Amino acid sequence: MTSRAINHGMFMGGRFILGFGVCFVNVSGPVYVGSIVAAWVVYGTKNQENGWRIPLYCQFIASGIVVLFAWWLPESPRWLVSHGRIDSARDVLARYYGEGDREHPLVKLQLSKIEYQISTEGSDKR
Repeated sequence: MTSRAINHGMFMGGRFILGFGVCFVNVSGPVYVGSIVAAWVVYGTKNQENGWRIPLYCQFIASGIVVLFAWWLPESPRWLVSHGRIDSARDVLARYYGEGDREHPLVKLQLSKIEYQISTEGSDKR
């Protein structure tokens, strides 16, 4: 659509419409793929005796993978700050935002935003 634009207004209108499309695809795409896989698993096992158990086992396997690997996920920086563990929060932010540098400007900005929001709202203290 935007590659066929003949003026700036048409180009911007096309970008606006494509922007909405990208949002919808990013949110609904993975769910749609998962639904297709689940539907084919159910369809493939419909004529088997006790075939209803296979989709159930597939759900158990996926949930089990999440449970096993959740132990290696870092705590949320917001949670760490709300519990007074600011250095740990800075380490997490540095790992994911600051290329390992605890003094990176983005790390400082994120940490100050989190501290300000927790101090003004206090919602994380409950």
